[in-house]
Order: sequence, then structure tokens, then C-alpha cells
Amino acid sequence: MTTSRRIARGLVAIGCLVVPASATQAQPATAAPTPAPAPAIRVESPTDGSVLSTRQPRIRVCVAGVDEATRSTFTASLDGETISRGFTWSEDCAQWSPHGDWLGLGKRHAWSDPPYDEDGWLAGMRDGTHHFVASVSPSTGEEVIVRTHFRVETEQHAVSLGIGFPKMSLEGFDGPFASTNLLEVRFGPQRVSTIAKDAGVLRYTDKAISIGGASTRLADGGDPGETETSLWRFMAGRRQGYGYRTGDVAFIAPYQGNSAFFADFDAYEGPYTPADQLALAPFNGHTRVGTGFEGGIAFGINRSITLDAGFEETAVYPHWVFWPALGSGAIHGIALSLADGVSRQVARVSPRAAPIVSFVLRNTISYVIFHQRRSEVNWPFGGGPGLIYEGFKVSFTFTY
Repeated sequence: MTTSRRIARGLVAIGCLVVPASATQAQPATAAPTPAPAPAIRVESPTDGSVLSTRQPRIRVCVAGVDEATRSTFTASLDGETISRGFTWSEDCAQWSPHGDWLGLGKRHAWSDPPYDEDGWLAGMRDGTHHFVASVSPSTGEEVIVRTHFRVETEQHAVSLGIGFPKMSLEGFDGPFASTNLLEVRFGPQRVSTIAKDAGVLRYTDKAISIGGASTRLADGGDPGETETSLWRFMAGRRQGYGYRTGDVAFIAPYQGNSAFFADFDAYEGPYTPADQLALAPFNGHTRVGTGFEGGIAFGINRSITLDAGFEETAVYPHWVFWPALGSGAIHGIALSLADGVSRQVARVSPRAAPIVSFVLRNTISYVIFHQRRSEVNWPFGGGPGLIYEGFKVSFTFTY
């Protein structure tokens, strides 16, 4: 009997252990909730680490698979400055470029040159590295951020060596001048920037200081009876224009340039008549102020070499009279500004016509004004006749 009771108690204990285990295994498992997929946001252009040859790049961002509410949370910044409102949406992608209508007049931006509209027909980005950040914030998840960086490289240092073959003239001087040759060294920045409106059209700018001379001693010397001269000048000037891409880095750019200089003039051979001596007296042995213009074509061979050929005319002033000179310069500057305004409008509508329009307008204005300075250096505000140098010159430029 005792044995039977022990067996019964063992069976009861085993049942207590087995039944709960079986009941636990019978409970169904509860599945974990599936998180919502993050929005697919990407910078389509410019790609990370890219190098651009335009100061008006297009930034394009695409956000796929989101609703309008999520898209409204889109934010973007360039070099730490918010540019979200400047984007234009088309389906799932948004595009931005530094257009003039988006900028406040004269406003300085983190990504722009000061002033932003100096060298381009649109607002332009400065050379160097730029950082772009964009993000969206879906209601079902955390903020999604994408970053990229790129460089703008349009400006290089340039060193130029030029030679020219100018002819001299001076109203009131009847004797012949001996032939002169020009030798010039220039140094300064050169910028070649593609226009985003048409990748085949570019903006060309060359700023430089130069030291040069136009002298009979650089030529073959004068014949008997000719007046030999030397003019050594220190000049600051700027060329500008639009042009065309002819390759990845090659280009052709018609340009117009203006300059101002200090010059030291000497006439060291005669003989002259008394009238000739009187005409040369304001210039001979004196340091004078002068201005000039040039028109030509720059040929970009590769990243390092540019060749240019053009026509240059300079006027050396017999005397510097501030207010008449300022008024004459203002008229010239206003006329060129109007020509630039026309050229910019043409570039916006028909970029490929801009190089020709700019070249013709700017050079025609300058030639007409300098033609008047032959007899009145401060035209239309008077002044004596200018000592004129005019002729063709060519230059070899190395950029780095």
C-alpha cells in the first residue's frame, strides 16, 4: 500500500511540471511593428567632390516617395546660409541657381563674390570650396540629411608678355616721328567662367597691372629728320567680354579693355620747328597721366596658355585737370555700363549672341570717344590734344 501511494505522488508531481510547460508553448508569438522606410533624398548635381568651371552652377536635389506634407519640410543651406526658398520644384526634384532675382540689391552672401554681380550677367559664386546640406523631416521618422561639397574654379593668376607696333601722332606736330615698338609685361588674375544658361558660352575677365615701354630704341632706330621718342608707362587695366567654349578648357573670347597709366615721355632727337617744340613741350621730360582702350580676341589653348591679339589706342594727357577729366571719364563709363546692360539682357535671352554684341558695342563706344581725345583729351569738356599711340599688339599669357 505504501508503495502505491509513493507512485501516485510521483505521477502528480510530474504532471505539475509538464502541464505549465505545455500551456506556455501553446501561446502564439506577437510580431514586432515594421518601421516606416526613410525618404530617399539625394543630391543629383553637383556630385560630391566635383570641380566646376561656372560661377552659376545648378544644384539639383531629388526626394522620392514622399507626400506633400513631407516635401514642405524640405530645407537647404549653402555655406551655412539658408537657400530653401530659392528652389523650384518639378515632380520629385528641386533646382536652385544663384539668380539675380533671388538676391537683395547689393547684399553680400556667404557664397558670393563682393559685389555679386561684378563679373557676370547673373549672380555668381566665389571661387573655392562650397558646402551644401539638404534635409526633410517625415512625420513617421527622424530627419533625413544629405551633404555634398564641390569647388568652383574659374580664376587663375596670369603672367603675360606682349609686343606691339604703335604709331604716334600729335595735333600741332608737323615733323615725322620715328617708328616705335612696344614691350610690355602684365600680371594679374584671369577669370573664365561658363554661363549656366548655355554651357558653350563663357564670361572672360582679365585684370592686370603692367610695366612697358614704346620706344624707338626697341625698333630699328629713326631715319635722319625723324624725332626719336621713348614712353615708359606703369598701367592698370581690365579686359572683359563673352566668349565661346571650343573644347573642355579651350575657348575664344572677343574682349574690350580699358586702362589708366602714368607715363614718362622723352623726345631725344630732332630737329623740330618752333611749332613742333611748342607742341611737344607739355610732354617732353615730364611724367603724365594717360588712358587707353584695347579690343581684341583671346584664344585659350589649354589651362595654362592663352594667346591674344588686338588693337590698342592710348592718349597721354598734356595736363591733368581733375573735374574735366572726371566728367569725361564718367561719360565713357556710363556709356560702357549701358552697353553692358544690353549685353546682359542678350545673354539672358540668346547667350550665343552676347559675345558679338558686347564686343561691337563696347569697342565702338571706346573708339569714338578716343577719336575725340586726339584733339580734346577731356572731351566733351575741352582740354588740349593728346599724344596718341595706336597700333596692333599680341600677347602670350601663362596662367597658373
